[in-house]
Amino acid sequence: MLFVTNRVPSGENPLVSEANRQLQFKDDFVHATNSLFYCRADANGEITEVMSDGFFASLAERGKMGRKNVLLYIHGYNTSMSKALGKGFSLQTLLDRIADKRFEVVTLIWPCTADPQNAEQQVRALKYWNDQDAADMSGPVFGRLLSRFVFRQAHLPANAEACQMRIHMLAHSMGNRVLMNVLNAWGNSIGGGGVPLLCRNIFLTGADIPNTALERGQPGYAITLAARKVIVYHASDDRKLEESIVANTFRDGFRGAIEMTARLGDSGPESLRKTRDNVHAIDCDQFNEQFDTKTEGGKSRSVGHSYFLTDSEEAEENPSVAWKAYYQVKGAISPSLYHMAATMLTDRVAKIGTKRKLKLSPDYVFPPRQAVPPVATAQPSAAAGATNPVAHASPPG
Repeated sequence: MLFVTNRVPSGENPLVSEANRQLQFKDDFVHATNSLFYCRADANGEITEVMSDGFFASLAERGKMGRKNVLLYIHGYNTSMSKALGKGFSLQTLLDRIADKRFEVVTLIWPCTADPQNAEQQVRALKYWNDQDAADMSGPVFGRLLSRFVFRQAHLPANAEACQMRIHMLAHSMGNRVLMNVLNAWGNSIGGGGVPLLCRNIFLTGADIPNTALERGQPGYAITLAARKVIVYHASDDRKLEESIVANTFRDGFRGAIEMTARLGDSGPESLRKTRDNVHAIDCDQFNEQFDTKTEGGKSRSVGHSYFLTDSEEAEENPSVAWKAYYQVKGAISPSLYHMAATMLTDRVAKIGTKRKLKLSPDYVFPPRQAVPPVATAQPSAAAGATNPVAHASPPG
């Protein structure tokens, strides 16, 4: 899997890039840099720096194999390096199950702290605020990746495979804050205040940004300009976003900011009428808890925040490769991931109505399951029908 990160690798001379060198990233070594590392992670745990030219050459090669839908995945807060890679590999495996060799997942990994298990609320809040700062700082850095995509799409017509790729983005949780900052930083420094129409679709799930963010004049408005369609997946019983509202209320009280609103991933857009017509709201209330339940100390608790993978948190025990501890591919695939796949493949928001809203069913799958045809009954001959008038009667039920 290809990934791009602004985390600092461990080892000697970590910031000196070199093609094909082996890199190591430690989960507890959370340092950011203004540099971007273009890498490939293999199933055996090896990480190789491929540089930007090798990165785009790999994308073009995979496009020749039919993987023309590139999904740029931005993870949320409290996510270690291993966890980010595990979720990226999980997405790739699950999308291949839905539509084999149609998608290529690229994970964008920004530096944030690992989830502080069983920590006091004060510690959790401090780490949350640290991750917010890291998300803000990462925006201008990943803006350079955006520039490279824009340049290659616009100025390399001979590289047909790269130009024909359909770019999509999936931002989860605080990853939406990263995305917002990427687009605004790019627009302010390069785009003259505007952003390019780079993506077919941008999927915002469990978005930890204000529910007014996509409105004109708000910091997330740039997201609506960067894609043909913006699809917001939200759930009102998202436990992590309940914590987020509390953390933002305290911090905003200290600095006088305006983040003390409901989160976009909790309620969806406050008013769809105040957003552009390409914004759609998908209510996931009916299944989000089923697809994100944590087991701690033999007890299960519903979280309902990371509900875009499967309904089983089971992963490999004591894996030899760290990211495999977060490789979540067992169980049923989430309806929201089916919905994303359908939207990317059909180029329309699946099942959406005229009001740009949808309450997604927990039974939704893609492609739709074929109904089992009724068992055909043998048709008697005309003579048999004449002597036995009930021969043509349908079976009961």
